[in-house]
Amino acid sequence: MIEKHWGFMKQKVCIIGAGGSAVSIFQVIRHMGRQDEIIAFLETDDYYMSRQIHGIPVKPLSFFSPSEHQALISFGDSNERAKMVSLLPEHTQYATYVYSDVMMIAPEETFIGRGCVIYPGCKISGSVKIGDHCLILANAVLGHDVTIDDFFTAGVGLNLGGHCHIGAQVQCGMSVSIRDKTMICDQAVLGMGSIVVRNIDEQGVYMGNPARRAK
Repeated sequence: MIEKHWGFMKQKVCIIGAGGSAVSIFQVIRHMGRQDEIIAFLETDDYYMSRQIHGIPVKPLSFFSPSEHQALISFGDSNERAKMVSLLPEHTQYATYVYSDVMMIAPEETFIGRGCVIYPGCKISGSVKIGDHCLILANAVLGHDVTIDDFFTAGVGLNLGGHCHIGAQVQCGMSVSIRDKTMICDQAVLGMGSIVVRNIDEQGVYMGNPARRAK
């Protein structure tokens, strides 16, 4: 049986971050009827300012206790999520939220890692593996036999063909399309509307149709 990490939380959840992405993620959780699981938004000391967001207090990062809370890193940037994981204790537990209307063709063949958020309207085909701390925005389509490594960010309307392998810390803008059987290397950035028709083997920013590396 393939392990799944989503479900109702025994511990309260701290959303790390308090910007636009954090608020958007909270709204997804609220629409799922699970807002009571969230105890605080957390900011690092250099950004922290006492206030509330939708009735939830904003607290300093030092408030987080891995023995009492789970974490959910909200940063929209893949690299910033990876950096925050490196700063948190190794035994930190991470919450995952998959919106209730996400269509899974074969849920028994789907693996979704820790700390992920999958937004409304997404469609996930069979034999899909999604790594830890991935953020997949609304209406993304993931083809069959896809492997996505940790810290992936998908903009609204991603169309990912079957048998693709997406490396770690890859970031896709809105409406990116990736041809089936395509491999994307770690830390590549795909600009909004890019059409990827061949493997990307070198880090960089890629744009256009077909997508080419920006100079």
